Amino acid sequence: MMTIIYYLIIISLFSIGLAIMPIPGKGVLSLKPNIGGSKIWKFFLSFNSLENILSGTGYLITMRKYQYGRWIICILIAVYAIYFKNVRLFVILFMIYFITMPFENIKQKQTPFGLAMQFMRRNYSNKKDIEIYQSISLLRNMVVGSKVYKLSTDHIIEQLAIYSDILRHTYFKMMNLLRLNRKQEAVKLFYMEIGTKAGKDFGRILTSIDEVNPRELEEILISLQKNIREERITKQRKRDEVLSDILYLPVIVNVILIFINFIYVAYFVNQKNIFSMMMN
Repeated sequence: MMTIIYYLIIISLFSIGLAIMPIPGKGVLSLKPNIGGSKIWKFFLSFNSLENILSGTGYLITMRKYQYGRWIICILIAVYAIYFKNVRLFVILFMIYFITMPFENIKQKQTPFGLAMQFMRRNYSNKKDIEIYQSISLLRNMVVGSKVYKLSTDHIIEQLAIYSDILRHTYFKMMNLLRLNRKQEAVKLFYMEIGTKAGKDFGRILTSIDEVNPRELEEILISLQKNIREERITKQRKRDEVLSDILYLPVIVNVILIFINFIYVAYFVNQKNIFSMMMN
C-alpha cells in the first residue's frame, strides 16, 4: 500500500509541475516549439494551450483538455499496473502514451495521431461536399421559382444558411462580405472554409447570382452538381477497390501457404527420403 501511495505522490507532483509550466515563448522556458516537427518539448509545454487540437475536423477539443484527459488515463493504468504488478499493462501504457502524443508528424513521418487527424479531416470535407450538393439542389428549386419572385443574393444565401448545418456560419460570413461589396474576399473565404474545388466553384456562383439570368444559372448548377456526383462516385469506387483488396488478402495468403506446403511436401520430403536411403 505504501508503494502505491509513493508512486501516486510522484505522479501527482509530476503532473502538477507540467500543469504550472510557463506558456511557450514567455518566462524562463522561452522555447518556440514546432507544432508539426520533432521537438518533444511541445508535449510538455502544451498544458497551458487553448488551441483547438482537432482543427479542420468539425470538433473542438483544446490542447489542455486533451492532455489532461490522456494523462488521467495513463495514471489510472499505471496505478492499476503497479497494484497488480502486471508487466503487460506497462507495455500497453507506453504504447498508449506514445500513440496518443499530439504530433501529426515526427521528422517528416506521419504518426498514428496524424493518421487519425487525416481521416477525420477527410470525413469532415466529405460532409461539406454533401452539404454543398444539398445547397445546390435547394438553389435550383429557388431558381425554378424565380419566375414568381426576383432572385436576390442576400435572400438566397440567407435561405441556404437556414437549411445548412456545417456551412451555416460560413454563409453568414460570406453574406457580410458581399454586403460590403467585397466579392473576391467572399469567394476566398468560402474556399478557405470549405477547402475543396466544389466549394470554390459554388462560392463563385453565389457571388455572381445577380449577374446571371435564371436559365443560365440553372445550367451552371446542373453542371456543377453533375461534377460533384461523378467525383463522389469515383471516390466510392476507389474505397470499394481498397476494401475488396483487404477482403481478398486472407484468401491470397492462404493460397500462398498452400503452395509453400505443396513445395515442401513435393520436394523437401522427397529429398529427405532420398537422403535417408543413401545413408542406409
